[in-house]
Amino acid sequence: CDPAVKVQALKRQSDRFFLTSRQLRELIGIFESPVHRIELCVAFFNRIMDPENSKQYRGRLETFADLLTFSRRIGVARSFPYIQMEFEQFHLNLNFHDERVCMSTLLAISTREDPGYIRNPMYILPDGTIDPLK
Repeated sequence: CDPAVKVQALKRQSDRFFLTSRQLRELIGIFESPVHRIELCVAFFNRIMDPENSKQYRGRLETFADLLTFSRRIGVARSFPYIQMEFEQFHLNLNFHDERVCMSTLLAISTREDPGYIRNPMYILPDGTIDPLK
């Protein structure tokens, strides 16, 4: 059976059951295509019973671009890893309100935690130049 057909069938039934993060990780691991994996993550995002373990299924999204696509489809603030955010990368467009909320959250956390947790910050101005952040 074609993987796209399987994804469509799962999406149609997604409102009928809840999943743990580990179960979603196993489910999306069946599919090779990043497009299908992202589709399933989007379909089951609101059905995850343990969002604090989002690292488990986010790890199956193989590239940073896949994770960024998933986050932008769901909404960056909704998919933001408020818990266990170590080793995460962020690419935030401050033109959007929910991405500014995430930036505020990161800054608030950095004032309470070790500031060294935020590594290699970069601010790119609208004209494409990089602000030196000094």
